[in-house]
Amino acid sequence: MPGNVILTRDGGDHIPEIQPIRDRFGPSWGCFVEMPVERGIALVLGMETVDAPRLDGSDASFAAWADLAAEALEGFDALYVHIKGPDVPAHDGRAEDKRDVLSAIDRAFFGEVLQRIDLRDTLVAVTADHSTSCVRKAHTDDPVPLVVAGGPVTSDGSPSYGERVVAQGSLGTMRGTEIVPMLVGMMHG
Repeated sequence: MPGNVILTRDGGDHIPEIQPIRDRFGPSWGCFVEMPVERGIALVLGMETVDAPRLDGSDASFAAWADLAAEALEGFDALYVHIKGPDVPAHDGRAEDKRDVLSAIDRAFFGEVLQRIDLRDTLVAVTADHSTSCVRKAHTDDPVPLVVAGGPVTSDGSPSYGERVVAQGSLGTMRGTEIVPMLVGMMHG
């Protein structure tokens, strides 16, 4: 069938004017991300980009990003890191592969970065920008887990990181727009 419509994703004719994240919340932000849309969001918010090698899903590439994150923290008050990895197999309905990517990120990225930072004076937050259902092979509006550690945070005793467990944790359920203000408050608290 001949095409009779052009549909662009997130198309627009100008860059929106948005209050820079530093003006709104205080800290200076660096970012390194895999996807152009996340890079664009970070740039519009006034985050400084950190050049990062392309991730290939290997432990070595996640470990390289961990090294970069630890080094970049020396030049910024806050760092935004976006890893696309788990989203890809979820869109294909490959739950085991999604689990394996998450395990690799946990092992190679967090396993390395946590050895290189001092959690007494560094706050670490881990969450997702959205859920991607392996059953539906699509993004959903289901809640995503959030864990915060380091700095002034003490453990609430949650035994693991996942949607069901963290919903019962001390942070409970919160809106995405509440996360950055909460984290900045913890940084200055």
